[in-house]
This record gives sequence, C-alpha cells and structure tokens, in this order.
Amino acid sequence: MTRMTQAALGIGCLAGGTPAAHAAQWSFAPQASIWVDNDSNRYLGIDAANSQSVSVNPSAVFQWSSDTSQLSLTPWLMWQQISDSAYANVHSESLNGQYNWTGELGQLALQGGVSDYSTLASEIPDTGLVAAGLNRRAKQGSLSFTHLQSERRSLILQLSWLDTGYYGPNSGLVNLLSGYKYATVSVGEQFNLTPQTSLTPTLFDNQVITPIATGDSRESGLRLYFAHSFTERISLKAFAGASQQSSQEVVRSDGPAGIQQAVQTASRIGALGGFTLSLATLRGHLDLDYVNSLQPYSGGVVAQRQTLTLSGVHSISEKVDLRVSAARIQNNHSAVALGIDRAFYDTATFGADWHFAETWRLHSEVAVTHTDALAFTTPQPVTEWRVALALSWIPLPSVRTF
Repeated sequence: MTRMTQAALGIGCLAGGTPAAHAAQWSFAPQASIWVDNDSNRYLGIDAANSQSVSVNPSAVFQWSSDTSQLSLTPWLMWQQISDSAYANVHSESLNGQYNWTGELGQLALQGGVSDYSTLASEIPDTGLVAAGLNRRAKQGSLSFTHLQSERRSLILQLSWLDTGYYGPNSGLVNLLSGYKYATVSVGEQFNLTPQTSLTPTLFDNQVITPIATGDSRESGLRLYFAHSFTERISLKAFAGASQQSSQEVVRSDGPAGIQQAVQTASRIGALGGFTLSLATLRGHLDLDYVNSLQPYSGGVVAQRQTLTLSGVHSISEKVDLRVSAARIQNNHSAVALGIDRAFYDTATFGADWHFAETWRLHSEVAVTHTDALAFTTPQPVTEWRVALALSWIPLPSVRTF
C-alpha cells in the first residue's frame, strides 16, 4: 500500500483543491506483548502432544494526519518458542498501510500490505491445513471510493487484490496448498431512505486465478445491503443476493480406450446472505453475526461456507473487561472431499482484561476448538484446549504538530 501513497496523495490534492490551512500532525504508538500458553493440540491432529510456548509480539503505528487526509503504517512481528520439538518454532511478520482522504463530495480509502505468517496462525480455520515450518506469504491491496451525489445518494466503488503463496519443508502440503490470486470488484448505489435506514444494491465480480490449468473460478452476482438503527443501542446490518459461479473441472469417463479425462466448464447459481445484529449496553456490547458466502481456496476452488458468531464485551469495573465469543463454521462438502478443509469448526473463547496501570494490561483466556481431523478417510473428531496469559505494554501515542 505504501507504493500507492504518492498516487493517492495526488488524487487527494486534485479532488480536495487547495492544501489544508492547518498544520499536519504526526504520531507514533508502539506496543509490545509477551504471551505464555498451554495448548493440548496446536495442529488439530490425532494423538497430538500437549505443549507450552512463549511468544513476543512487538508492533507500532506510525500516523500522519491533516484536515482531509490520514496516512498510517503498521509493522507487526511475532516470534514463538514451543516446548515440544515436534512443533517448529513460529515466526510471523507483516507490514500494512492505509491512506484515507475525505472531501466535500467524496471519500477515498487505500489499503495494502505484505505478510508472512506461519500456517499455525493463518490457516485455522481459514483452510485447516497446518504443518510444522509451513508459512503463507501474501500481498494484498484494496481501494474504496464513495462519491456523494446528493444528501441521500452515494456511488460506491470497491476493488481488492490478494496474492497468496506457501513455502516450507512440508512438500506434500505445499503442493496441495498451491498459491492463488483473488481479485474482486464491486459497484453499488447507496440510498439513505431515512437517517436510520439505508439500502445499497451492488453488482460484484470475483475471480480466483491459479497456475493450475483447471484451477480458475469466477463468481458474479448481485447483493442487496440493508442497514437500520432501531434505537441508539440496537442496529441491524444485513445482505442477501445470488451469484453465478463458473469453474474449470476435470470430468472422467470410461470409454473404449479406458478411463479418459476432459476439462469442461461447470456453472452453478447459489444464494448468498448474512446479517449482523448489534446491541450496545451501558458497559459493553453484544454482536450476533451470520454469513453464507463463497470462500476462495488454493487450486482455484471456491466453496460455500456458513459462519455463525456470537461475541460480547462487558466492563465489570473501570479496569476489568470480560470478553466472550462462540462460533460455528460449516464448510461445503466439496472442500472436504478435495481435502482442502475440514467439515466444521466449533470454537469458544472466554477472556478477561485487567488494566492495572495506565499503560499496562494483563490478558487471560481459555479457548476450545472442536473439529474433525483433516483426512481423506473417515473423519475423526479432535479437540483443542488452550489456556493463555499475556502482558501488554500500550503507551499513549507520541504526538507532534508541524
């Protein structure tokens, strides 16, 4: 995203007119955390060994802002030492940037980044495929532009790009997890029917591109977004739609010369939908979220996935917060049959944050994950229990005005 900064600043100057009259502001906000945990089954495998780990996680946010623009850069690092030699030590890093511009008749947001994550951190429950020393590299970028046509109408354009690849010593999974590129584009018109209600019909087109000859998939369709605030504390966001998916598939047939293979284009139509119901309380919030959509995988596969999540935060005092979440992820049979994901995930997490000093926080959590072992044979249930404790240093940002 940082490579887009100069172009984004140019767009902002053209659209915003004269430079801002007020001085720009720079800020620097470092953070650091130390984690210790005990995990019964890190890789969600059969007959896994219990292990402990220590991890260090430094990060920072560099930010520049003016009256109409904001630019931020966030480096993030993580090193994890695991007690059991069966598990490889983990290293992950990322660098993300964001640029936002706001004018009288529009808003522009640019995001981008590069990351190198251990599959232990990135693939559960993204694909369910994890192995010692196996990492995922990704480059991603997005653009969102909103043009205010009137007080009640806005044109919304969104573009995104994801380039993913895998590397590591586990060649079997590396071959299965072939890299892919995922491009999306959408155009919508938002109608503000009332101050509390908006409606946004959107056309979209998504494509998964892989180096495999029969791997590319494409999805095109229509979504209708609805947002409504019932009260100051209760709000609903929902969408519904349909899409047509086309992909290249290998078809096997038994002919006079034996079993023959042919590549043909398959097309199907599916329904999409989801909602987020939010309740704000005096001391926290509660959110219920459901999504039924298509999930891209390596090899050009796009499979249906349903996710139901309940999460909440409650402050029992000025210094202590309680956090709870539970989720059910259900994957389509096609992803399971190809061996690129598990059939389901059930997860639950309970945590507590103690802000014992102005810049220090102690976090504790207990989490459980239940799923089935990733295998081409009869699925076997596996369960992971994890207990973790983290000490975080979060100082106040250092701000300078020029």
